[in-house]
Amino acid sequence: MSQLVGTESSPSRGYLWLWFVSIILAVIAVALHFYTKQLEQDRHLTQERKVLQLLTTNLEEDLNRAISDVRFLQSRLSLIAKSKGLSESEKTNEAQSLLLQFAKHHPRYHQVRQINAVGKEVVRVEVKGNLSKLTTGQRLQSKSGQRYFQRLAKVSPQTVHISRFDFNREHGKIERPFRPVIRFSMPLYDNDNKFVGGVVINLNGEHLRQHLVSLDNSVDGHLSFVNGEGLWLFGEIDAETSDTRSDQLGTIWPMPVRNSRGVAQGKDRLYLHDVISYQRLAKDQSIASLDLEESFFKVVSTMPLNNLTPYANQRAKLGGPILLGLLLIAIIAAYRWHIVSQRQRRTVAKMARLAQIIEESQEIICLTDERGYISYVNPAFEQVTGYSQKECLGRSVNMLKSGYHDDSFYKQLWKKIESGQTFQSIFVNRRKDGSVYYEEKVITPFKSLNDGHRTYYFSSGHDVTELKHLKSRTKQLTYLAFHDSLTGLANRALLQERLEHTLATRRTQYAALLMLDLDGFKAINDAYGHPAGDKLLVQVGKRIRAVVREGDTVARLGGDEFALLLEQLATPDDVHHLAEQLLQRISAPLQLEEFATAITVSIGVTIIPPGSFVADDMVKSADQALYVAKEQGKNRFIVAPSDAKQTD
Repeated sequence: MSQLVGTESSPSRGYLWLWFVSIILAVIAVALHFYTKQLEQDRHLTQERKVLQLLTTNLEEDLNRAISDVRFLQSRLSLIAKSKGLSESEKTNEAQSLLLQFAKHHPRYHQVRQINAVGKEVVRVEVKGNLSKLTTGQRLQSKSGQRYFQRLAKVSPQTVHISRFDFNREHGKIERPFRPVIRFSMPLYDNDNKFVGGVVINLNGEHLRQHLVSLDNSVDGHLSFVNGEGLWLFGEIDAETSDTRSDQLGTIWPMPVRNSRGVAQGKDRLYLHDVISYQRLAKDQSIASLDLEESFFKVVSTMPLNNLTPYANQRAKLGGPILLGLLLIAIIAAYRWHIVSQRQRRTVAKMARLAQIIEESQEIICLTDERGYISYVNPAFEQVTGYSQKECLGRSVNMLKSGYHDDSFYKQLWKKIESGQTFQSIFVNRRKDGSVYYEEKVITPFKSLNDGHRTYYFSSGHDVTELKHLKSRTKQLTYLAFHDSLTGLANRALLQERLEHTLATRRTQYAALLMLDLDGFKAINDAYGHPAGDKLLVQVGKRIRAVVREGDTVARLGGDEFALLLEQLATPDDVHHLAEQLLQRISAPLQLEEFATAITVSIGVTIIPPGSFVADDMVKSADQALYVAKEQGKNRFIVAPSDAKQTD
């Protein structure tokens, strides 16, 4: 516990120290009068750099999010492209739904699109403000001439292509008013590893500009974006002029590129810059590869030189008051010196109490050095992990690794704590006996007061293994409450819930409810026994699921009764085609291990037009149609008359 305790120096020769400190303070006060203008400028420029670094950090977070978002969309669209159960139109519908929902929740992208193998847009979503609009028909454009599309067909499946940070171009011309944009794109491949197009998201430069606006009052200069070719995207040059290039600055622009300090001086201005490096983004994201049109862009602070001169004069005028203030501080210091011994005794007592609390705490506490080697564990740590304190001291915390976390988890952990931030998460660790436990842990970095200001990491956590098991069991029980135990299909309760949700939320599209009852199931059950009947029910459930779409609800209501809820139908005719497929698929011969058999089905259908209806009315209507199908000879479907009563 000695690392946790910092002690203050013992007071000695107080009056001698008072005279010594007074002399030092007088020398410092005199030196303040001789501060040069350059030193003052450096101090001021340091503040400007901090703002630029903060701006750079904010921008890199946005770019990192964009890289993660395009990788997410590529993975989802790849699954759609590789789905063998969907037609091309269904794949397009799935892609439209995905990109539209994505755009609604990510307004910083003013365009999200999917492009096919020849460069034609398949899906495009436009974002204006908080509104997302799907573009269809003749407005879909060919992007075969765009550089990002030409690159997509040549790069590997996991490569992210990043365009220049540049003005948006429509039909080969720069769009006005100017709208800077960065495009992030990835290729799409099908099951045969054939290139089928790509996904592209346009990061809105206006969104990035908000970072400039939020920090503009924090600097004396003027904040701007400049891309790798020296094109001013926001800031210094009027966005509506015909020439926005930095050539107007003469030889000034190349100077920051060559100057490692990031400072260039013109006749009446200073130019400070910081670089947004895409290579660094790739390293932070652990991306397999990046394909770049340019490797960086810059944030620039343009500051008039006359903004800097008042600071040096101000500092000189403050020398006299500062001297008096320092002498007052010296008097206060003498008094503080007198009472420091009493404070030291109180501090030692407090630290002893703190050590006792940590020893007796039920929290799992561990202290490590900056390399992750253990220097202290409390009894609670020993009890949970099974390792004694003697076994832990001097060993790496890696001894607790279970293998459940990947490298990215630990990279994020070290990145945060090495930057001085607290890291909190649930760790899956392994005890000495090999068993796994879950620990909700907080890791906090701190500097030692009596060990050369070395960095240590203090972790405090508690065992949540039982809670994790309880949550897992609750999830299982929830699943069983809404699913049929034999077939795994939805049960009556889940069907009712989804039907009510559909009726409450659907306004412009058709839906349909189908009630299915097997013909002659009782005879098969009596002839071959209940186990055979159960196997037949499972096979029928699989055949129904194979016919319907991914988002449709298939339910077993009990016995040989099934139900099917179809949502988002374009026309009522779609139901007729599906019902015919069900009749054919279910009536095909079945092989149930030791015997072969066949069975037919009767289907009652109620088609739900746009509007609001009562769920029970829809169920009764479908049941009545099913009864008619049975009466008319079975192995057929009957559509109920469309006389359902709408609700208000």
